[in-house]
Amino acid sequence: MNKIYRVKYFLLFLLLNISSIYFFAACNSVGEVPNCINKLSSDAELSWGTLINGEVDTSYTLNMKGHIAFNKNTDNEFSIIVDVDTLCSIVAETNKLILEVQTLNVPADRNLFIEYQSPQRGFYFRALWDPKFTTTSNEKFAKLYDILVNITK
Repeated sequence: MNKIYRVKYFLLFLLLNISSIYFFAACNSVGEVPNCINKLSSDAELSWGTLINGEVDTSYTLNMKGHIAFNKNTDNEFSIIVDVDTLCSIVAETNKLILEVQTLNVPADRNLFIEYQSPQRGFYFRALWDPKFTTTSNEKFAKLYDILVNITK
C-alpha cells in the first residue's frame, strides 16, 4: 500500500511539473516579436486615431509584440492582444502603403491619422486626412484605418 501511494504521488508530481512547463512556455511565447517583423523594426509602433483641431482625441497604439493600447484623453485605458497573423498582415499592408503613397497631409477640423514610427531605424511616417473627402491616396489609408478600428472592437 505504501508503494501505491508513492506511485500516485510521483505521478501527481510529474503531472504538475509537466503542466507548469507548458504554462511557463505559453507565458513566454506571449508578447514576443514574430518572425515577420524585421529585427530593426522590433521597437516600431503603429498608431491611429482622430484629431480634433490638431489635438489627439482618440488614439490606439499597436506595438510589434501585438499589444494594442487605447487612450481617449481620459483615465480609461485598456490593452488587447492581436494574433500573429493579424499583426503580420497589418504591418505588411502599412509598409506597402507607405511606399506607395509616401505622403498624405490634409489638415482639417477633424482628421483621421495613421502613424508608423521605428526609433531604432530613425523612421517616422504619418498619414493625415479629412474623412469627409475621398481621394486615391486617403482611400487606401481609410481602408487600413477601418481594419485597425475593427480589430479593437
